[in-house]
Amino acid sequence: MISNRNPFDLTGQTIAITGAGGLMGRQFAISLAEFGANLALIDVNTESIAKLSEDLKPQFNIKIATFTADITNEEEIRLITKSCIDQFGTINGLINNAARNPKVGSSGLSSLGRLETLSLEEWNADLAVGLTGAFFMFQALWNSNV
Repeated sequence: MISNRNPFDLTGQTIAITGAGGLMGRQFAISLAEFGANLALIDVNTESIAKLSEDLKPQFNIKIATFTADITNEEEIRLITKSCIDQFGTINGLINNAARNPKVGSSGLSSLGRLETLSLEEWNADLAVGLTGAFFMFQALWNSNV
């Protein structure tokens, strides 16, 4: 039996995006909104996700909520996850997009973003956001949806 359902239709689904206020987060949000997904926008930068929400709401008939949180703070992640579930009922998907922002210029990465010049402190901060934060988000959402 052939289904006429659009396999990309996300109407009624809620997707959480970490790092939603950054360049890639914005693109993920726009793409998901185009397919009808409700959005839980999560970022440490309140202004960037507020602006993204303001830009998307007039264009799409979806629910959008913003959540300011430091993804490396497990308690903050638990609290925003609870708030997401309270507002949307469930979270159907997660895009772990949060990352620190190495500086890129016209000549490529600055010395701040180069591995050979990266300090251990910067390395640990990158790991905390990219890996530990993703771990906290996954666990919090899994445990709240089970």
